[in-house]
Parts: sequence; structure tokens; C-alpha cells
Amino acid sequence: MKIKHKLTLLFLLFFSFFFCTAITCTIITNMQNILILLFFQTALQTAKFLIKSVQAAKSNDELPGTTKILKPLGNPSFDPYSGDGKPIAPEDLAAVLCGSDMKSEAITSKYLKDLFAYRSLVKCEQMASHYEGSYVAATKAGQKDPTGIARNENARTMQTAALSHVRYFVVEKYFEEVESVPADSAERRVLHRLGVIYALSDVVGLQGNGPSWGGLLDSKEVNAFEYAVDRLMKMLRPDVIALVESFDISDTILNSALGSSDGKVYEKLFNAAENSAMNVDDEGERVEVPECLLAVDQYISRDFLRTGRLSQDDIGKVGGAKISTQFSKGKL
Repeated sequence: MKIKHKLTLLFLLFFSFFFCTAITCTIITNMQNILILLFFQTALQTAKFLIKSVQAAKSNDELPGTTKILKPLGNPSFDPYSGDGKPIAPEDLAAVLCGSDMKSEAITSKYLKDLFAYRSLVKCEQMASHYEGSYVAATKAGQKDPTGIARNENARTMQTAALSHVRYFVVEKYFEEVESVPADSAERRVLHRLGVIYALSDVVGLQGNGPSWGGLLDSKEVNAFEYAVDRLMKMLRPDVIALVESFDISDTILNSALGSSDGKVYEKLFNAAENSAMNVDDEGERVEVPECLLAVDQYISRDFLRTGRLSQDDIGKVGGAKISTQFSKGKL
């Protein structure tokens, strides 16, 4: 239960932080504006903290928590833009990322945590340098609010650094929790693959809104990540339903015909369509089949939708024999 709760919290953090815009599409405009404002305020506060952390790192001060990855910035000769601090990719990278043995899993989790830490370090240093440059320029120009000007001029860079560090935090803590699962359990293998897919989907751009990896990876690494994502998705496919069910969301909360605890998805979908409030005519009288569907009604098997079996009447319909033959061969 402890592991389950911690992993759930990490997923909730991920969904709430990175998909607030998608969530707000389902609610009223005022709440949407509030959530968007909250998102940017959270990113701003995170960026401000990271700027102070970079400054502390360059002064060789003590760093808390995940900001310890910024410690190398205290060395004047350290240059993250030239590759300093970047983890060395293991040989046969794609095979290691897809490996199911304990050694491959250990190498993969460490490599991905270090890789996300490296991106966070680069983005944080870049943000702090740009911010400081804007602040100094505004101060020399006699501007009344150099801090506000620096934030406005570097808003995108600050958001990018905040997102980079939060995603590093998610990857780091997720793999830490997975590593606490018994080594010989099937659950650990599945959760490890899920974490690798999440990390690689950020790298290859499947998430769509992630901070750029431009200039941080070479073509060989990108090709290995692309190949590994495709293989891992195929390997994880048999466990996808179990992963979704592990959230244990009740039918009451889900409130959707697309999913139910008894597994009767198509029956629920059919019943929802049949009982829809849209099934009325111009006078408000209820109709069994909406007019727009009458054209295809002759091809619909209601018994099949309810029971999963074709009746003799259905087989006798136009094209029914062909449908029956294809269904019996597993083509439908």
C-alpha cells in the first residue's frame, strides 16, 4: 500500500502540473483562467527558487534536496554546454533500455535520472545567466523595477527551467520508488518499463509540451531512444489494462460509458447511447433510433451489441453471411 500510494502521488503530481490546460477544457472559463494563472504562478515560484539555487551553487553554498545536481556549477571551469556533467550512454543503448534483467534495469534507471538531471542543470544555468544579464542591464539603464523586467524578458526560459527540473524530480522519485519494490516481482518489471516509457516519451517529443533537448543529445542517442520507445510500448501492451485499473477509480467517479469495473464496456456504451436524451424527435417525443442512424440501422445487430453473439436473423441480413464468416475467423 505504501508503494502504491507514493506512485499514485507522483502520477497525480505529473498530471496536475503538466496537463492543467487539458483539464481546464472541461470546465467553465473562469475556472480555466484561475488554473492557468495557478500553473504560471507555480512555474514562476519554482524558477525563482532555482535561480537562487544556481547562485548558491556558484558560491559553493549548501544546496537542498534535488538542487544538489547544481553543485558542479561551483567549479569555474565546469561548462555544461560543452558536455560537462552529461552521463555517458551505455554501450548498445537501445538493448539496455529494453532489457528485463536486473543489471539492465539498474543501468537504465541511473542513466535516465542522470540524463534528466543534466538537462535540468543546463536549463537552470541558462535561465540564471539570462536573468542576471537582463537584471544588470535594467539596473544600469535606471529602470524602476529591474526584477520585473528581468522576469518578463526571460519568462519562457524560466518556465522551461522549471519544467525541466520538475520532470527530473518526477523521474528521480519514480525510479526510487520502483527500486523499493521486491526485485523478483513482476510488478517491478512492469513499473520499470512504464517509467522508462515516460522518460523516453519526453526525450523523443511524444508529450508535445516538454522542454527542448536540442544540443544535449547526439543522433545516435536519439535513434536509440526512438527504437526503444517502440519496443517498450509493444512489451508493455499486455499490462496496460492492469496499469489503468491500478488507479482503482470507481464507476461513480469515472461516470463514463467508456469504462466500468465489470468490463462490459460495449454494453455500457450501447445502453448509454440507447438512453441518451438526444433520442427525441422535433416534438420532444422519444424515439428508439435517431433519424440520422436509420440509414445504417439495417446493418446493426442489437443482439450482438448486447450479448457479443450473432443471431440467425442477423446472419440472414444483407451481408450477414459475410460478416459471420469474418467474425468466426477473428477478422472482426
